[in-house]
Amino acid sequence: MCLKILVSGILALIILTPFGMFYRGLPLNIIDPDRVTDYRYTPNYVYSYFYEGFSIGKMNNEGYNNTFDFTRGMSLDVLLMGPSHMEAFQVMPEENTANLLSNLSHQTVYNVGVSGHSLQTCASHFEAAVKKYSPSRYVVMGIANIRLSDEVLTSVLEHNVPNVDKNFGQRSALRLFLRENPYLRFVWGKVHDTLKNNFLRKTELPASFSQNNPELLAKVLAQMSDTLSQSKSGAKLIIAYHPPVSLNLDGSLKIESDPEVSRQFSELCAQNGIYFLDMSERFLSEYAKDYTLPYGFINTSVASGHLNKYGHRMFAEEIYKLMQRIEAQS
Repeated sequence: MCLKILVSGILALIILTPFGMFYRGLPLNIIDPDRVTDYRYTPNYVYSYFYEGFSIGKMNNEGYNNTFDFTRGMSLDVLLMGPSHMEAFQVMPEENTANLLSNLSHQTVYNVGVSGHSLQTCASHFEAAVKKYSPSRYVVMGIANIRLSDEVLTSVLEHNVPNVDKNFGQRSALRLFLRENPYLRFVWGKVHDTLKNNFLRKTELPASFSQNNPELLAKVLAQMSDTLSQSKSGAKLIIAYHPPVSLNLDGSLKIESDPEVSRQFSELCAQNGIYFLDMSERFLSEYAKDYTLPYGFINTSVASGHLNKYGHRMFAEEIYKLMQRIEAQS
């Protein structure tokens, strides 16, 4: 029996490794020495991703998901930051927010979106990102969550936000081997997710938590606003929020977000010279028009997971509309 298990495991490794390179052939992450992000990916890596959605593309010379390379000193109009939704491995490169926004606005949009980089992580790297890329018009943070605990907000203010990958610099030979093999990496990821969801202690916001601490959130927003002012680039900050959604039993669309939290966040942004975009109304109107959902793919559950090509299109269009309103005001 042990021999059968061993042989089966070896055969599975031999057969599924090349399949894994095609099915979920993502680049490996490496530390970003410029601290624009916690990590970026293997430069110039050709990837394919069919696990959620369908995508084939190539990382640029820095290891970010852009269709062009970056060279020091090049002129950029818009810097796009955010988590895996902005990283956008789930859609073809020409369908992601960065490229669609570039086509709409006729501006150079550079994308440093990386998985796991939520608002607090982007805020912790904001100064380094602005300093390196010096966008002349806008910094756009595309985020999916605006409810932040006091602990998280304090960690941003104290420059103590933990890395997305806490194991950087502590990788054993076994861990490095697992990372290099796409099949083993996929299996380990599923095991890790199962353990995390079923056995490990989950870090959830307390039931009594309704809105963000206004004082702490205001300080975080003011910190980013001051960073832009001191850079003297003239760029404006847009925090663009795309809330999660779900389907009610009657088939109608539900926005899984508290409007009061969004209202408070918007007001605090305005007080600190930051523009805030909430995609709730656009998602509802698009669904009411022709039942288009911003999340989900034909190989996943509906209304869940990452932004699909329709979600990216809606997101890019609304960001562009906001840019037009800002330009009209100024």
